[in-house]
Amino acid sequence: MFFSSLSGVLVVRPEVELILTSSTSTTFQSACINELIDPITYRTENNPTSVTVTGLPTGVTSTYSGGVLTISGSSSVVATYPYVVTTVGGCGVASLNGTITIDPNVTIALVSSTASQTVCINDAILPITYQVGNGATGASLVAGSVPEGIQGIIMLQQKPLPSMGSLQNRELSLISLEL
Repeated sequence: MFFSSLSGVLVVRPEVELILTSSTSTTFQSACINELIDPITYRTENNPTSVTVTGLPTGVTSTYSGGVLTISGSSSVVATYPYVVTTVGGCGVASLNGTITIDPNVTIALVSSTASQTVCINDAILPITYQVGNGATGASLVAGSVPEGIQGIIMLQQKPLPSMGSLQNRELSLISLEL
């Protein structure tokens, strides 16, 4: 009887991995329009061929090199963008997701007739009213000062973000101020 034998090598490869290496807060972040997002970085393990990223805002890009994926950039399009990072090639598939929200720049606008007035001592000034919008939650005097003796109530008139359905009105007014 004649016997023959064959030999071979069996290689068991581990599944690919995708690991977030930037702060966990970077995967669910907000940035104002045209401002850079905080870079989001991932490291791959066990040799995937590449990585794909879907759902990024216009202007935000991804680069993959040396096993490291970096998502960075800025967008001029206001919206919320859920994105998915997925490995390609190797054994198995690894996916992670996040959300980038691009918010409009906050605004403040004078809505009363004037912000500059000249009055006599002890005469009231006309109300000075500003409107804040696009997510602004308040306003404060950051330069200069209010003349001594001027007092008043500050309230906000707030416009909602375009994606918000309800209108919440508040007024920012200096009311019945006297010298």
